[in-house]
Amino acid sequence: MGTQLDKETSEFGRTYKDGIHALGTFVIYRVVRVWLHLNAIFSLTATARKQKEILHLLGSFREKVVDKRRQQMLNIDQNDFVSNVEDREEVIVYKKKRLAMLDLLFQAEKDGAIDAEGISEEVDTFMFEGHDTTASVLQFAFMLLANNPVVQDKVVEECVQVFGTSDRSASMEDLAQMKYLDAVIKETMRLYPPVYFIVRTIDQNTKLRDYCLPAGTDFVMMLYDLHRRSDQFVEPLEFRPERFLAEPTWHPYSYIPFSAGPRNCIGQKFAMMEMKLLLSSVLRRFRLHPVTKPAHLTFFLDFVLRTTKPIYVKVERRL
Repeated sequence: MGTQLDKETSEFGRTYKDGIHALGTFVIYRVVRVWLHLNAIFSLTATARKQKEILHLLGSFREKVVDKRRQQMLNIDQNDFVSNVEDREEVIVYKKKRLAMLDLLFQAEKDGAIDAEGISEEVDTFMFEGHDTTASVLQFAFMLLANNPVVQDKVVEECVQVFGTSDRSASMEDLAQMKYLDAVIKETMRLYPPVYFIVRTIDQNTKLRDYCLPAGTDFVMMLYDLHRRSDQFVEPLEFRPERFLAEPTWHPYSYIPFSAGPRNCIGQKFAMMEMKLLLSSVLRRFRLHPVTKPAHLTFFLDFVLRTTKPIYVKVERRL
């Protein structure tokens, strides 16, 4: 975002995280109760009042972040902005550094490409999707690696090939070389997609086999089930990262952890880099031992795949 959290905003950030979890619970609570779909009825409930309070809290935190960066930008000499073309994409840089996301949004606002409301929506998306989804994948990845020592050893071997005995931080070039770790993350998201369902509104009458879906229908795709189809994946319930090292044998839309099409996840490349960076950093220093078993997992309804009980692994420092 381009802003550093101070003590006040850090504490508010923790409240924001709790608010996101509560909001997800409230929305699911309403979705599964048809009579609450009517705003006139839902607005009379205690849940609606709590939801309104949380939305106000989330909005306040978002505005703190946006206003802080906007004020910082007022002090920057706009003549220091330079436009370059890199990899066939236009990149705006400041003093030879890429701008933060908010800086790009402010620039787009000046160009008339977005308004203040649009900026708020984009910031909400990044702040929510930027922590819950990656955290979900990472906890399942740690569990799967702990329960599959052969796979864990292969990741460590790959790290040794890339870093040798150095304890330096990973660079972009290093991350690009970690093909096996990339496959581990993809296989983790196949078994445990962080956003396990996608909803789309059909904009025209659509025939699906023997069914006709009229325009305006809300269509729900359950990615958790889609990713485990035996007609698409060999041994679909098994953790086999190697399947992502070969040419895909499955339909391209049978594996869509980041969704697909024009409304797919805008942050998927960043998320992959973030997860590879953290996993490689941990595995270079620690060995993971199993505590929680995949067979013992149970889940509860939310926007993001969550377990009813915490996932645990035992950590041992590598010599």
